[in-house]
Amino acid sequence: MTYDIPLAREPSEFLSARDVARYLGVATVSVYRLAERRALPVYRVLRKLMFRRSDVLAWVETKRTEPRDRTLWP
Repeated sequence: MTYDIPLAREPSEFLSARDVARYLGVATVSVYRLAERRALPVYRVLRKLMFRRSDVLAWVETKRTEPRDRTLWP
């Protein structure tokens, strides 16, 4: 007897390091370094690093800075 496990058709809640690197526009090694320093929230599944999409978006929002000179950047 075989059982079929339904696969999710919607986007995954979790992203790989490669996906996060593409989103941030940085090298994959930079994502690994952020995870190693615990700067970016990460989950470890066996030997694979997984990042929750909502955690990555929240982390990016916390890194937003205001421009130094408002006359240059209205």
